[in-house]
Amino acid sequence: MAMKVFGGVLFAFVLTSSMVLAQTQLSPIYKGERLYQRNCLRCHGPALDGKGPDGAALPVPPANFHTYLSRLKDDAEFEKTIKEGKKFLGMHSWEDTLTDEQIRDLIAYIRSAAPHVKVKP
Repeated sequence: MAMKVFGGVLFAFVLTSSMVLAQTQLSPIYKGERLYQRNCLRCHGPALDGKGPDGAALPVPPANFHTYLSRLKDDAEFEKTIKEGKKFLGMHSWEDTLTDEQIRDLIAYIRSAAPHVKVKP
């Protein structure tokens, strides 16, 4: 009987350890995609083109991350916009909702779909 209990405890430990390990090894892009789907998709759309189902109700269309101007923004500009929002454009602040790491993951996902464009001097 003691061996069965020990085996069950060991199995639970291995299963829990595997789940924790898998969660810590997720790529920033994958984690960012999940965050985008939960928090951004309704306005910015599944294609990151600003055509989400809630975006049409906003006074100014949400950012299309594929445009040249959006791709010119550096990560610091994206971080500031996500944290502080754009009050007059309908985007609220996410600073109290998302951690700095989550914001970096979100930016990594956006960059994976719409890479940053560097301007040559």
